[in-house]
Amino acid sequence: MSTSRATVLLVEDDQQHAQVIEGMALAGGGLFDVEIEESLEKSLERLSRGGIDLVLLDLALPDSQGLDTFVEVRRAFPHLPIIVLTATDNEETVLETIKSGAQDYLVKWRMGSYLLQRSMRYAIERHRAEIAQREQERAIQDRADAALRESEERLRLALTAAGMGAWEWNPDSDKIIGDDYTRELLDGAVGMSDVLERVHPADRDFVRRQIQLGLESGAIQNLRFRVINAAGDERWVECSASLRRDESGKPERVIGVAHDITASKRSQERLREQADLLDDSTDAIALLDMESGITFWNRGAERLYGWTFDEVKGRRLVDLLYKDAPPDIEEARQTLFKQGKWRGERTQVTKDGGEVVVESRWTLIRDDHGNPKSVFVINTDITEKKQFETVVLRAQRLESIGSLASAIAHDLNNVLAPILMALHTLQQRFTDDNSQRWLSLMSKSAERGKDLIERVLAFARGAEGERAPLPTAGLIRDIARILRETLPKNIELQVQTPEDLWNVIGDTTQIHQVLMNLCINARDAMPDGGKLMIKARNRYLVEEEKRLVTNPSQKQYVRITVADTGVGIQQEIIDRIFDPFFTTKDKGKGSGLGLSTALAIVRGHGGFVNLFSKVGKGTEFKVYLPAQVSGALESADAVDVDLPSGRGELILIVDDEADIREITTTTLGKYGYRVLSARDGQEAVEIYRQRGSEIHLIVTDIVMPNLDGPAMIRALRAFDPNALIIATSGERAPEKIDDVKRLGVSAFLPKPYTAERLLEVVAESLNGHSVKK
Repeated sequence: MSTSRATVLLVEDDQQHAQVIEGMALAGGGLFDVEIEESLEKSLERLSRGGIDLVLLDLALPDSQGLDTFVEVRRAFPHLPIIVLTATDNEETVLETIKSGAQDYLVKWRMGSYLLQRSMRYAIERHRAEIAQREQERAIQDRADAALRESEERLRLALTAAGMGAWEWNPDSDKIIGDDYTRELLDGAVGMSDVLERVHPADRDFVRRQIQLGLESGAIQNLRFRVINAAGDERWVECSASLRRDESGKPERVIGVAHDITASKRSQERLREQADLLDDSTDAIALLDMESGITFWNRGAERLYGWTFDEVKGRRLVDLLYKDAPPDIEEARQTLFKQGKWRGERTQVTKDGGEVVVESRWTLIRDDHGNPKSVFVINTDITEKKQFETVVLRAQRLESIGSLASAIAHDLNNVLAPILMALHTLQQRFTDDNSQRWLSLMSKSAERGKDLIERVLAFARGAEGERAPLPTAGLIRDIARILRETLPKNIELQVQTPEDLWNVIGDTTQIHQVLMNLCINARDAMPDGGKLMIKARNRYLVEEEKRLVTNPSQKQYVRITVADTGVGIQQEIIDRIFDPFFTTKDKGKGSGLGLSTALAIVRGHGGFVNLFSKVGKGTEFKVYLPAQVSGALESADAVDVDLPSGRGELILIVDDEADIREITTTTLGKYGYRVLSARDGQEAVEIYRQRGSEIHLIVTDIVMPNLDGPAMIRALRAFDPNALIIATSGERAPEKIDDVKRLGVSAFLPKPYTAERLLEVVAESLNGHSVKK
């Protein structure tokens, strides 16, 4: 025991017992000072003055009896050690006393000086040890509190520097405690209900749902909403928070930060307004920060790559669009920083794992101080162009010719357009038989030229033409006539078509392509000569054949067989014969696309192909096409009709070809219309601004310099959404036609067109709409 003395309070009403116990405590010159009190009331009064290290407590006092005596002292002085003294040896009382916190329990008539002093020393040493421990714990707590205050001060300074505030919400009491920044930002709200009252009405339900989700998930991340203060000012707020739960799992505290993002939102709004101007572009446009993080992503980029702006925002472009960073990426960046621009081709990946090839243009944007601020990126999809360049190297010569024709089709159609329209005027002006015969010949030649362009263009692009009943026998005769002029002399051609052969339903160009491809393959399979047979017959499908068609309700088919007596096809490759780019021909003599294209066309028509071959004996292809059993085909001869005329309606013609403008103006003028003309979209918009209230209809080309057709239509729609427009073009690209149709044109008139067709479409468009006053 420590050498310092201890003061003991003996609470005993029996003076004799008190003297004996005091003597025991002081025996041997111990280090104790003993004070004596006779009642509970006096002992409590003495203890309240302090300075007592230990209590020796008799349970039987004049003003208190039994365990209640101990409980009263313990309640008043919970940390003071107490040794209970009693004259009875009641085990139950012993247990209750010890359980209630007594240091020891001594029976008076059993204890001696040694036992008493030992118990007293132990109690005091334990008490002093507890005091030392509490003081140590208090010192530790004081240091922790100081560290916490310092940490909170650092956090406050950091939040202030970041323009943020901290807050804490008790979901049970709804009370919110926040720093000065948060209180000012939330307009002095003291509870979550107050905050919700300040939230913009349009955002209130959203915020309420997000808070509920946060209470369920344990966190609120980047919750953005608007608040309106008492002055009516609107601010944007961003909040994030974490949730603490009590032992039962009930939400106890929500601690978070708040940030005024009004300035950022306004900047974003301005950027979005600018972005809307870029969204109509078909190119993919992105704006990057100096770490290559995406800050803008237009709808063209969404269409090209598949990701929405929300999915890519903040992600690095190089990580998003490349499996591996291009080897020259650093060189490109250096060029960008030195010259302010860079352009080149890139192979990039899309969201679905595909690849696109783009022509990429980068422009460096600098701030007011000349420091690099961001990078403006425009990516033009040239995938199809690259794929076409690859395929064309392997394509058949006919496909190359078709590609060339496709490139000049627009100009050729523009050349034919005025001829076809002028012929109608000439036929009415020169009515003698000789002139009519020559004009009829010219008309047929021009129509054949138009049809030739259409066929080659459709063939080159694989475009799906108009489906109509076709005279199967006549189609086969046309192919046979070509084959007889081109087949080698050592190949015999045999053709068998019954007189009652049904018509097939399809596109002439594509069916012609299928049969010619099969016949050319048959020719190539007979280098030493042989027989090439084309046979056709009407056919009702048997049960096992019905499983091969997509339209079970179609009952009648025409089966066209193309057979040869050539080398045949080996069984091990027969299953691959329709695979794209698979060919058995020598390098440079076949693209491997002919049969795959033929099969795709037949299936697209609702038919199927059967193949039979034996090595050394020959090959037989059986093509099944849907038939039309009844109904006569329209006569190819021209029928005189009364052409529709106008009633003085004013029509605006827009075309960059002067000949087309002139003949169109003449034709429409002759049939009762008034006509204005414009060289391009820009001139047309200006005319419409001045005389739009008089103009009943606009007939416009799609492809023009300065301002093309689609752009002109959008401009006109901006100030007259109800403008009546007919689009014309020598182009046949389906996507371009679809784009124009989506702009709300009343009709699409492909070039070249006749005067009759022009007048019909104009009349149909005007009759389908209310005529302007």
